[in-house]
Amino acid sequence: MSPNLYELFDVISGQAPLTQGFVERNTDLLRSSAPFSVFFYTCLWTVKLSFLLFFRRLGLNVRGQKIWWWYVLVITLLTWAATVADHDWKCSVRPVEWIWVNCSTPSAIKFINHTFYANCTMDVATDCLSTYHDILKRIDLQMDTLTRAQ
Repeated sequence: MSPNLYELFDVISGQAPLTQGFVERNTDLLRSSAPFSVFFYTCLWTVKLSFLLFFRRLGLNVRGQKIWWWYVLVITLLTWAATVADHDWKCSVRPVEWIWVNCSTPSAIKFINHTFYANCTMDVATDCLSTYHDILKRIDLQMDTLTRAQ
């Protein structure tokens, strides 16, 4: 699969000519972009969920932490659904001839780029929410420790 990916990059950038067998060799590559995208974002968000579950165990006794944890969990699940839903499905499941004609237009490439930027933003935002959740717990623990010490 990777030689076809490199060939695709070379043809798109103009470094290699478009040959007769190119379309046949790259049909599977184009069709695999949707499952790969879903698998990638699912794996990435699974790691986020595992951290959230770990953080939940740390703050079981604090009511405010539980509420924040549920908020972050819902946001994380919604952003996962958005990253899967905003994939350009028509450029993955239609006939390869249609994909070559309609998915290489400037507007289609702009949409793919904006989708990528939006997914990166959602990734970083959910990371920040999870980290903020952890920071709040640490502050609460330090406050409890200071209160007990006095």
